[in-house]
Amino acid sequence: MKKPLLYLAVALMADPAQAGVYAHWSFDTDLSDSSPNKRHGTLVDVGTAGNSGITSTAGDFKFGGGAMNFSAERDQVTIPLQSFASGRPYTIAFWAKKQSGDTGNLAQWDMVIGQRGTTNFFIGLGDTANATAFRWRSSSSEPERQADFAVPKDHLWHHYALVASGDTITLYFDGQLFGTAGAKKTGFAFDTIGDAYNNSANYALHGQLDELWVFDEALDAAAVGKLCLENDPGIPQA
Repeated sequence: MKKPLLYLAVALMADPAQAGVYAHWSFDTDLSDSSPNKRHGTLVDVGTAGNSGITSTAGDFKFGGGAMNFSAERDQVTIPLQSFASGRPYTIAFWAKKQSGDTGNLAQWDMVIGQRGTTNFFIGLGDTANATAFRWRSSSSEPERQADFAVPKDHLWHHYALVASGDTITLYFDGQLFGTAGAKKTGFAFDTIGDAYNNSANYALHGQLDELWVFDEALDAAAVGKLCLENDPGIPQA
């Protein structure tokens, strides 16, 4: 019965309090969503207590004085379950810096956002042991529900913006158009930041994540570039 529930989650229409900015986690001082929709996060600290949380160390954030630091223990930030139906526009953008030196599962994937408890619905950054550098996956691994992009697999800060519009998935990398994938079923569901997938493997994010934005519209190239350079998409939050 799990699979029908997952498809149902994607089919539900998103209903934000205002159009444009769906959520914005700045991670400057806490896990709050600064948009009017108030989808605040809660840290689930697994293993060693206190080794994940907001960091203000120079070089470990991009904007605002803080970022979310994730350890390698499947620490995660839970958020209210949200979903976008296939064909509905959305944009998910963020800064990320992966930690170097990982081994095992952690050297395969660093999951940024997605739905825990399933092998589907995730945005993941491939690490050194992975042939794939960036993957978006909807409700299955079928070609029409997955897109891969060969971005650099280093351990530096990079800005990523994934845009869904119609049946097309577009990726912007460091403010520039990187690639597109067409003929896709673009539905997406997410309830976790910094982890995804089920308990069969530890693919949690190990590193820093900053300025995670979700929009219920497809940002154009100019807006993505502005977001990358200024952390401002030019869209009112109220």
